[in-house]
Amino acid sequence: MRRPSFNRAWTAFVTVRVSAAEVGRKIGGAVQKDVEAGIFRNACPIRMSYVLKFLCSDTCHLTSDPDNGPFVPDSASLWVLP
Repeated sequence: MRRPSFNRAWTAFVTVRVSAAEVGRKIGGAVQKDVEAGIFRNACPIRMSYVLKFLCSDTCHLTSDPDNGPFVPDSASLWVLP
């Protein structure tokens, strides 16, 4: 498997290198609602998700490999760091 291009990743990251509120507005939908509700206060994970989605598009190796199991986790937790 080829390594993703750093330049493509950086190009995607630059578009979301803004405040959490602005990232929420850019992505919209549930992300925007969660940012506005204060559920997402740290935009870093949202930015990383945006970049990975940009790099993988619809053919991401994580979702197309049957050995990886379901893409949607059974459970999750939210860490609020100081």
